[in-house]
Amino acid sequence: QEQVAMETKMKNLDDRVDQISSSNLEATAALEAIRYKYNEFVTLANDVNAMKEETNNLIKEGTCKIKEISTVLDQMQELKREMNMRDDTLDIRLRELKVQLKEYISSKRKELDGISTPPRPAFTPIKRQGATGEFQGSTPLGVHQGSGSDGTAGKPSLRAQSPPEGSTRKSESSRPPPDSPHQDVGIGVKFSATGEGLLVADLVPHSAAAHSGEIFVGDRVISIDGQDISFLPSSEAVRKIIGPPNSLVSLGINRNGQVKHVKLVRGWSPSAQ
Repeated sequence: QEQVAMETKMKNLDDRVDQISSSNLEATAALEAIRYKYNEFVTLANDVNAMKEETNNLIKEGTCKIKEISTVLDQMQELKREMNMRDDTLDIRLRELKVQLKEYISSKRKELDGISTPPRPAFTPIKRQGATGEFQGSTPLGVHQGSGSDGTAGKPSLRAQSPPEGSTRKSESSRPPPDSPHQDVGIGVKFSATGEGLLVADLVPHSAAAHSGEIFVGDRVISIDGQDISFLPSSEAVRKIIGPPNSLVSLGINRNGQVKHVKLVRGWSPSAQ
């Protein structure tokens, strides 16, 4: 009986050892799991620290970029202020130049107004006379390029011609003189290129302009066919008057500050020469 009891105790001890061994294995496994989790935590902590350091670096770089952008914006604002100052200076200079130009033109006009010229009649109404229905006192005018009666070569001159049917004026004086070597395409007036526009310096003898009562010495042509010629070269302005025979040209004439527009007929038709 004692032996059986001893065997039973031994068996119980073996079972207890087995249980303890099994518990040790479980403890070891649990410890390994804890160690694995710890390693994962350490790795994650290292990653977080790396990300934190990278974030700090990005913040530093962003701060530097913001400072650079602020510097560039300040430079742009300064440049804008300088440009505005230059624009203001340019505007002031342009206004000064306009004033100077206006004063210069005004002084030149006064000089021209001070030039002694023969008395000039004002524009007068046209009167119909006789049974033929002709008009007295004016004849449409045309342009001629050539030497005038005073021997001055190369100056533009103007001669007149009889208007075609339906125009407002007729005149026998618009016919060319028998000894005239020119074929007029203008209005029979000599110009002087002084000041603005074309100044009438003389009327060609035997031309319609000389008998028309429309244009006088001292008159100033300021527009041709509605175009202002104040700042055109005189040669270009004269070319605008020249045109086909029997064609109309509209002239704006300034006389003593009064402006009137007249429609005139250009020169004579070409001869058979």
